[in-house]
Amino acid sequence: MSESQLDTLRETRRYFRVWLDEIGKSPDPASQLSGVMAAISRNVKQAEAALNAAPPELRNSKEWKQAAAEYTETLREVSAKLGNCEIILRIRNGLMAQKRARLDVIHCWADLVRHLQ
Repeated sequence: MSESQLDTLRETRRYFRVWLDEIGKSPDPASQLSGVMAAISRNVKQAEAALNAAPPELRNSKEWKQAAAEYTETLREVSAKLGNCEIILRIRNGLMAQKRARLDVIHCWADLVRHLQ
């Protein structure tokens, strides 16, 4: 059972490393988020379950400590990347709100012109 928990932790870390590499190569990291959030959440939950279920003898092993440290570091990188993507999305949301406001003004002008004719 403990080997399974160690494998889960390692597999989750590998998943995040691949995702970080892919998003790092993307010219638009925020566009890579579609459908990924559910997978990230699922992987975090699996790793959390493995961390909580690990018996004390496994937690005290050198392999576990190394895997847990590597997972923690990778999770920090994922968190930072998601934070960057959130900033990008918030900026885009603000720009879209400005464009919507301009479009609303244009619609108002068009309605006014129609009523004047």
